[in-house]
Amino acid sequence: MFQNSYNKYGLTVLKSFQNYNDSSSLVGIWTRSAKEVFPTKSSQEKACPKSTFLGLCAFFSNLKNGF
Repeated sequence: MFQNSYNKYGLTVLKSFQNYNDSSSLVGIWTRSAKEVFPTKSSQEKACPKSTFLGLCAFFSNLKNGF
């Protein structure tokens, strides 16, 4: 069960990237993807996976734009 949660957060990240477009809010994309993957609100709203995803998006955006 513990391992399964990690797999689901990985799936949420993949879905988020698949749903990305330049006009969408990253927070909105994560929220929508988490709702598709997780049945419980507590798992959908976990801050650490969401913050990691958003932080990595910001980091790679900075690299893409020349830091």
